[in-house]
Amino acid sequence: MLLVVVAGPGRAVVVLPSGTSQAVLDLLLVVLSVTAAVLLCRRALLTARAGRGARAVAPWAAYGAAMVFYSAAQVRFAWVELVLGGDPRREPLTSAGYLVVALLIPVAMVLAVRAAHASTSRLRTLLDGLLAGGGLFLLGWLGLVAPALSEGTVTRADVVLASGSVLSAVAVTTATLVLAARCRPPASVQLLATASLVAAAGQLAYLLLVRSGEFVPGGWPAVGNALSLVLASAAAVARGGAGRPWGRELTGGVFAGLPYVPFASAVPTVLVAATQRQLGLVELSATLLLTAVLVLRQALVVVENRRLARELQLRSDALTALAYSDQLTGLANRAAFTEALDAALVAAEGSGRAVVVAFCDLDGFKAVNDTCGHAEGDALLVAVAQRVRTAVRAEDVVARLGGDEFAVLVADAAPLAGGEQAAAELRQRLLASLAVPFSGGAGVAEPRRVLEAVSASVGVAASSELPTDLRTSSDALVREADQRMYAAKRQLRQQRGAGASRQVPHHLGAGLGGARPGRRR
Repeated sequence: MLLVVVAGPGRAVVVLPSGTSQAVLDLLLVVLSVTAAVLLCRRALLTARAGRGARAVAPWAAYGAAMVFYSAAQVRFAWVELVLGGDPRREPLTSAGYLVVALLIPVAMVLAVRAAHASTSRLRTLLDGLLAGGGLFLLGWLGLVAPALSEGTVTRADVVLASGSVLSAVAVTTATLVLAARCRPPASVQLLATASLVAAAGQLAYLLLVRSGEFVPGGWPAVGNALSLVLASAAAVARGGAGRPWGRELTGGVFAGLPYVPFASAVPTVLVAATQRQLGLVELSATLLLTAVLVLRQALVVVENRRLARELQLRSDALTALAYSDQLTGLANRAAFTEALDAALVAAEGSGRAVVVAFCDLDGFKAVNDTCGHAEGDALLVAVAQRVRTAVRAEDVVARLGGDEFAVLVADAAPLAGGEQAAAELRQRLLASLAVPFSGGAGVAEPRRVLEAVSASVGVAASSELPTDLRTSSDALVREADQRMYAAKRQLRQQRGAGASRQVPHHLGAGLGGARPGRRR
């Protein structure tokens, strides 16, 4: 870079002959462009061999192709200027080579945006690009192309070259803005984007100097070209990051507003131009198009925000269901049961209705886990849940409190006077649902015997059976049902000790009914 500065803008300081300095500068640019082309093509091959996919390879390949054309054009430029003694800036092949470069570099940056935004909405990326690119185009048109056309002294070839350079700079800057707005790229991609911006700035500086009549061969635009080549070479050898070579996507932040900056700059520029002259068709069309794109972009923001709100609501509902449900049986858990009981008692106080609570505990369940395994024990719990669920109304709450304990809440069961009768009926329905002996164990005698020995103890209580001052107390109602369940369990042990029948008022054997094993509790 120091040699380029010395041979270019600094040649007057070191007193180099213009011919010698121009020759040195041309040869240095040839060396830099060939080096960049070789390194970028090598990077594309290495990325392909690493198996990162076509999305990751395409930007490097496109930029490498651009440098191949640039090096060819630069060699032609030096040949015409140093050997043939002509003006390479008027030579068609050289201009065509630079025009191809001006097309390929934006393509490479657009491919970089595509690689970085693989999971982002294509419509959103397109609208951001149109918004940024349209604003930049308006600025370039108003600052360079329109004044050149109004002078009437430029040739059609100059207008085409100038327009191509402006459009190339617009596309490169647009892609860089969108890339910065959507991802945090690694060093290699940052260097590549910077090289593209420097090259675009060099093109615009050249056009401005030519238009003002101050262009001098080998000046600062040549230094900008050399700097962009050095940056492109550095990008080719820099580390690209592990896993995702084009960066980590961002969902917001300060950079998210970058695509709006060119539009915000172009609008006041158009308004100022409108106060000085009548706007042309290009300015009016571009302004209307940009306004429409802005409206569409904001509408897309509203749509995406609504979609995100729905997704958040679904996730919230799922988390709520997870917090209030038992994952093995699908029943309500203890937290959901307690909350529903509190609400039912508050409602019952105002309506004069009774609330009924039933507790159910399995007897002999530990032996099932020890003998048959946890999978069989889980299947038993699932079967009990299904049978208890079928014994009550759809609006009643059935919960697994933990382990082998189940509970039933019947809100608005009956008038206060009929609460005790409603409790007795619920008890009978629960006992009937568990009447079939449990079976299973894959036909093996010992596991089958253990399953068939499982029984249930049930305790049921109604709020109307409690003292008046405790009828709205969830703790008192739960305690009463729990005590009745343990009373039934003690009665069962006494009857077993006396050799009584297995079928007693508060416990019965029930069957597994072929339920499939669930997860471990």
